[in-house]
Amino acid sequence: MVALEHLAIGAVLSLVLGVLYVRFGRSLSNRREFSRVFPIITLAVIIVITVVKTSLALSLGLIGALSIVRFRTPVKEPEELAFLFLAIAAGIGLGADQVGFTVSALGFTFVVIVLLGSWPGAKARSQNLYLSVSSTAESGEIDVPALAKSIANKLLVCDIRRVDASAPETRVSFHVEAADSAQLFTFLEEFRLEYPNVELTVVEQQRVPGV
Repeated sequence: MVALEHLAIGAVLSLVLGVLYVRFGRSLSNRREFSRVFPIITLAVIIVITVVKTSLALSLGLIGALSIVRFRTPVKEPEELAFLFLAIAAGIGLGADQVGFTVSALGFTFVVIVLLGSWPGAKARSQNLYLSVSSTAESGEIDVPALAKSIANKLLVCDIRRVDASAPETRVSFHVEAADSAQLFTFLEEFRLEYPNVELTVVEQQRVPGV
């Protein structure tokens, strides 16, 4: 019966954690989909800790079993890792019968998350992007200073990172930031109208090594 109560408390805490992550998180990943794993992680940890906490043999066996686990999908952002740790911490605390401390500590953490998310000036993280523009002799030469000025007027940040001017192609790479997807799509539409024959590639900065 106690274990069932712990599972119920863990489910509630992890659901609240998921709601806070969706509401106040700043990661660019699909936060709603990611938050759905929090209850599963918390409940799984509660079950494991409850089973092995009274047996040294089971604890040693757990170490051997977990040694074969491999995660093929990396956690991309520190914020995702922080929320995963909170879900795991809730499971460990409840599984170890530390209900009062776990609920109090998670409640305090939830308050901190809300305060940080509601702090004056707090906003969703801007999109950190790698923008590559290329043209050929047929499509027309790129006026790099004018292009950089045009991009800077439409986005938050525009820094030239690389220029390759080898005939017959000219390629210019920028680090840019957009406030949100709406600003980015507006920029793309205006860019196509202003430079209809120029090839444009936009990639998330975190996925571009060495930039």
